[in-house]
Amino acid sequence: MDQKQIKRNRNYFTKTDTMLYVGIGLLVVGIILFFFGYGYVSYVLASIAAPVGLVLMLVGASRRVTDADIDACIAKQTEGMAVDLVENPKFQKRMLAHIPMLPLQGYVYDDAKLHKYAKSGSVRSEQFDSALIYALDTELYVVRRRISLLSEQEPETEIIQIPYVSMEKPEIANESVKLTFGKQTRTVNYSLLCFTWEEGTLQLPMQSNNDVDEFITKLARVLADAKKAQE
Repeated sequence: MDQKQIKRNRNYFTKTDTMLYVGIGLLVVGIILFFFGYGYVSYVLASIAAPVGLVLMLVGASRRVTDADIDACIAKQTEGMAVDLVENPKFQKRMLAHIPMLPLQGYVYDDAKLHKYAKSGSVRSEQFDSALIYALDTELYVVRRRISLLSEQEPETEIIQIPYVSMEKPEIANESVKLTFGKQTRTVNYSLLCFTWEEGTLQLPMQSNNDVDEFITKLARVLADAKKAQE
């Protein structure tokens, strides 16, 4: 990610639209005073307010970064995660037809340095996690990419393979963290899809939906069959 994009991302978390709105307000006041004011004082005030307001408005607009801008940046950083797999016939043959690939995405809060309330009301951070989960014939295959919106380094893709015979049924963990927004501290709730097996654990940020519940139910049957076949 280049320095220009990093600066824009940082502005999203650290800058507000106050300058933009103040500039618009001063510009409007200047125009009103110029056209509807009376006397020399009104014209003087208009000649000050309008140019200052215009400058503040332009500077504020140039620094403004929207939720859509951040979404576009994340989309660019996560593109191409599944291309190699989709084009691999051997991989496709190993996929369980009755369990569709499960995509998971979510912001990471524990390790995040910056966070912000989005216009939608959700809380965002500069750390983002994206994962694609494939159910194969003998194992769970996870393609994961952790993104930092403030890093020059390109995100690396991690491959995690979890054998069914050593894996426990996945669980959803509902967590919370206290974050500071200005002078207020608020509790932010979020969910993780947790995998546990003999060699380790994996926690993936997620948004609650029926696809995750259905995935867990179907995978639980696969795990039971795999362990039964090993006995």
